[in-house]
Amino acid sequence: MKTLKPRAEFKTAFMSMPHKREMMMRERQDAATGKPHAEFYADVNALAGS
Repeated sequence: MKTLKPRAEFKTAFMSMPHKREMMMRERQDAATGKPHAEFYADVNALAGS
């Protein structure tokens, strides 16, 4: 996939998967994973406090 889903759709999916959410939160801190997917992890960071 080349583009991200709209933020509302992403938030719904993100909040519905607590086990995946924890995994994404750990992966965002890994420079090797986080850097190439910076736009995606920016959305993860924004939703992390929700």
